[in-house]
Amino acid sequence: MNSEAMILHTEKLINPRNNQSVYRNRLEIVASILKKVGNGCKKTHIMYGANLSTTQLRRYLNYLTEMDLLIFDEDLKVFFMSEKGAQLLSILSEVFYAKDKLRRSQLKLDRVLKENTRNPDENRIEKHIAKAIAR
Repeated sequence: MNSEAMILHTEKLINPRNNQSVYRNRLEIVASILKKVGNGCKKTHIMYGANLSTTQLRRYLNYLTEMDLLIFDEDLKVFFMSEKGAQLLSILSEVFYAKDKLRRSQLKLDRVLKENTRNPDENRIEKHIAKAIAR
């Protein structure tokens, strides 16, 4: 699988609390792996921390080590995040923050637009109430 296909694809995840499906894109999965690895982590801890199956974990760990984002220590059987991995995690954190901020702004905008599309009589009543309170 090439790098672009790896990044743009989404994967289904089952939320154990309510058995509902949750979809994460591959960048979110990569970020969760990098966060979990931090200064060193074994494969099983990564799998549980990133909520992945063994097949998914194997595929991601191979991909991340090929891309020099993770380093595997054969003697310790531990994965470490490389400098390049730390840079990617920092950038992804900024992107996810901006994405969340944009989503919140969109919700605010939707509320404002919904308020302006109300029945004109409702707006008139609200203005009358606001004037009465201001007195």
